[in-house]
Amino acid sequence: MQFTIRFKLFTIILLVLLIASMTTQGLTMLLQDHIFIKDYKSNMTTTAEKIQDAYQANDISTLVKIIDDFQGHVDIYNHTGQRLFTSRKAPLPDYLKEADLSTDQYNDIEDVKGHKSIVLSRVFDSNELLVMEMDLSLLSEVLSSANKSSMISGSIVIVVFMGLIYYLTCKITDPVVSIHHKINDLAHKTKTRPLEIMSRDEIGDIASTLNHLSDHIQEFIPQNINENENTPSDGNDNGSLETDPLTQILNRKKMDYIISQEVSKSKKTYSSFSILLIDIDHFRVINENHGHQVGDDVLVEFASILQSNIRNTDTLGRWGGEEFIILLKETSIEDALTKAEYLRKLIMNHDFNQVKDLTVSLGVSQYKPSMSLDDLVSMADKALYIAKESGRNRVSYVK
Repeated sequence: MQFTIRFKLFTIILLVLLIASMTTQGLTMLLQDHIFIKDYKSNMTTTAEKIQDAYQANDISTLVKIIDDFQGHVDIYNHTGQRLFTSRKAPLPDYLKEADLSTDQYNDIEDVKGHKSIVLSRVFDSNELLVMEMDLSLLSEVLSSANKSSMISGSIVIVVFMGLIYYLTCKITDPVVSIHHKINDLAHKTKTRPLEIMSRDEIGDIASTLNHLSDHIQEFIPQNINENENTPSDGNDNGSLETDPLTQILNRKKMDYIISQEVSKSKKTYSSFSILLIDIDHFRVINENHGHQVGDDVLVEFASILQSNIRNTDTLGRWGGEEFIILLKETSIEDALTKAEYLRKLIMNHDFNQVKDLTVSLGVSQYKPSMSLDDLVSMADKALYIAKESGRNRVSYVK
């Protein structure tokens, strides 16, 4: 997958770059052609004015120098058509004889061999006719040289951009590839480390959600399925199967077992106990505003606070995501509500460093002999829902 997604993205971006580059180069060549011809005509006009001034001043030496410097042919005729001056070594070509050279104008002329020329004809005040011709093949040579330089510089730019495109492609695809590997590992029941959150965007949210989902899935993956497949178990490795990897408190599977044992005990002894279901308010906002690493730090610190403020006989566990559960043994509903309110105020007044004004909602339920484990948890869940719907940061109880 790594090769495929990178190759596809790299190819798409590179094709877009090449198309844009070729289009730009084509437009540049067209503009160059137009600009060069315009410059040549401007040069011919300036030279024609100099020739006219030198001719009318009868400054032959200056006239000869101007014509020698001009990259083309110059002919001057009197009013009867007699050629007075020429820079040619041959008679006037037929294609010029047939052209309309009687007025001040430019002509783009093509001879029988396909050679193109720019021709400027100008009538002096004394009725002499000036004919200037410039072969466009000279322009083609200049344009060809310019285009070669443009192609070389364009190739260098493309090579540089290819390196940049590959780097950006890797930056974009690396998180996706990591998520792909993580899902494959989970699918094959392989223990994995949490994904590194590389960005605070949709991909970062997916990675964070996958980390939390992985925490729950890995509770059911045997510890030694891959790493120590041939090593006999010593019976002391069950702790990792019972604790939450992030907060290091009991996980949901273990809490289910402990509460079910307490239900069985209460049925026999007719004792009572209560549970607190605790949810951190607006936890998603913490991840969005501060990043998932800060969110994880908050969960660890939050679990530590709860653990430090319950009795030795009570049991704390992570129920899922930002939800926690506390088993209060031999505790009436009144005492459970008092404890819940104490914890609510404790969390509300605690300084979590980067996160301000953290609050929790709590749902409380008390076990009764007619209840099953599911009934007990369902009542606490309903109470928690009511607390959240009533504005959060409060304790609720369903009778």
